[in-house]
Amino acid sequence: MHKDIDPEGLQILREAGFVWDAHLLAFKRRPPGHPESPHPAIIEYRFLREQKLVAHGGLDNRERTGQLQRLRILVQSMD
Repeated sequence: MHKDIDPEGLQILREAGFVWDAHLLAFKRRPPGHPESPHPAIIEYRFLREQKLVAHGGLDNRERTGQLQRLRILVQSMD
């Protein structure tokens, strides 16, 4: 499933340290500085689909750029 995510969205998640968890159907990341934390940051695949951050999500270039910026903000706010 995660392979149909918008390539730039996937890049944003990877650069922020998120990894795919097939059991959760989500990307997760341990909080920076707390590698043993029992509460990882999680971004569900369903959320990304709802935001149309999947390949061929039906967004025009302007809308897609806006959604990618929102994803960057979300990821930064999870730090």
